[in-house]
Amino acid sequence: MSSTTIEGFVASSDRFPQNGGLAIDRTSIERIADDIRRNGPPLLPHRGEALDLPVRLLDTDVRETPTGGLGVWVAMEVRGERWRRIDDVRLFSVVITTDVRKAGAAADEPWIDVHADVQHFANRLIFEAFRRLKPHVKVGGGQLFQFVFPSLPRVLVQAHVPSTTAAAAEPLMEHVAAAAEVFLPSGGGEATQFVVVIHRRDDQRQKAIISGRGRAALAEALTAIPSRMAADGRDLLFFEEGIGWLC
Repeated sequence: MSSTTIEGFVASSDRFPQNGGLAIDRTSIERIADDIRRNGPPLLPHRGEALDLPVRLLDTDVRETPTGGLGVWVAMEVRGERWRRIDDVRLFSVVITTDVRKAGAAADEPWIDVHADVQHFANRLIFEAFRRLKPHVKVGGGQLFQFVFPSLPRVLVQAHVPSTTAAAAEPLMEHVAAAAEVFLPSGGGEATQFVVVIHRRDDQRQKAIISGRGRAALAEALTAIPSRMAADGRDLLFFEEGIGWLC
């Protein structure tokens, strides 16, 4: 089975205008590089071909970027035929979040955090999502930064439930769907990737990745997450509009 070597920057200190001028300092760059050396590159699949992608880290270094900043450069070995269908190093981008609002929930209350990628989604959309959720659940969140350009259009939704089962999040997901639709692309844009993490009281968490463009498919997938998590206990679920559940 053939393999191929891919390389590139997964984070950098370059100040992208789309990131509001925010940059990572040298200490953070070196910390990210050390973490990748210990734990391997971050990987959030954005379509079916990237699920369970075998990756072997070959090298990690802190290098100067073409625009004069500092970046975390990696070289990885992946399966050649799989990578030809993917060909997108944004899979390995580092994600950082900042809060503009705190949920302020008690330990025995459910609450939700919503963070949306600053390169793709204006602050007004984040605040509109807060407005739709506030009547139903304590909500916080803010901006999400991916230090590659262009980034994937990602939205991180974290639901905290005072229960040992993900099924406890079921009453929340209809409201999450109504809020999440503000981040869907208009026209023929790239599908939005919703990364939904259910945090349980027993300190366990389960993740679902929903990739979609349409309201109906998004709502159907989001509302199905808790029951699917509770039924099979998987740590990762993946839904791609037009294809369905892949795991």
